[in-house]
Amino acid sequence: PISAAIYSPLTTLLPPCLNNAATILDALISAHQGMRAFSLGYSQQANVVQDVAALHSLLEVGEEYLAKLGFDDVSVVATLYQWMNNFPADEARAMGVICLGAATAALAGAHQVIVKTPHEAWGVPTREANLAGLKATKQVLSMLRNQRWPETEEYRQERAQISRETRAILDRVLELGDGDVAAGTVRGIESGVVEICFSPHRSNAGRALGMNDAQGAVRFLDCGNLPFDGETREYHREKVEARVKDAGRPSYELMLDDVYAVSDAIAG
Repeated sequence: PISAAIYSPLTTLLPPCLNNAATILDALISAHQGMRAFSLGYSQQANVVQDVAALHSLLEVGEEYLAKLGFDDVSVVATLYQWMNNFPADEARAMGVICLGAATAALAGAHQVIVKTPHEAWGVPTREANLAGLKATKQVLSMLRNQRWPETEEYRQERAQISRETRAILDRVLELGDGDVAAGTVRGIESGVVEICFSPHRSNAGRALGMNDAQGAVRFLDCGNLPFDGETREYHREKVEARVKDAGRPSYELMLDDVYAVSDAIAG
């Protein structure tokens, strides 16, 4: 069958639930149009535990909501997109980013991995740069082929948190659309229930903001109008405040540093 490769966000500092909710909504709309095979995409961030948990949550919640809406005859796989944000200009450092993405994909058991190149910072990569990225990724995948991330308590908590947030968004969209996913998505975007951090699109609410916590996992600096309960909002507030206290700097300065942290090797 024809498989729909679904990957929604192309921005930075994106909490996993926003990536996953947008991707699952796209899959649900596509399923209503007759698609029956899906590759659900997740973008590598900066914390391996969170990324592995997010990819597993994406597959779990995606299959759950497809079945919930009556699409239990579909095929669903998960794809890890290597670093989609600012890349280092230095080729050796860029290759390090690529290898971390490959390791994350391997440890998560991703069905596919979208490979980047060491020339991402310079424009359209050459054939040689594409080959270098592929070789590096293949090497890491080969070395880690029989290894998976252990289900530690930290992993379980992270996966549960991402799944809870993703379901909150999906449930609210279905409510807004009275069961019509497409209508609910449009109304969700209009009301800020569905949005992508840092997206320049004119329809994006632009209220939700992400930043890294002290361990490099992406949290909400501002939850905007997302349909989260008080417990979820407090969870993110505590994660952000812990980093702010440790760094001794305002949260907005740290957020700006995070945008360029990988490309410019900023720590803090």
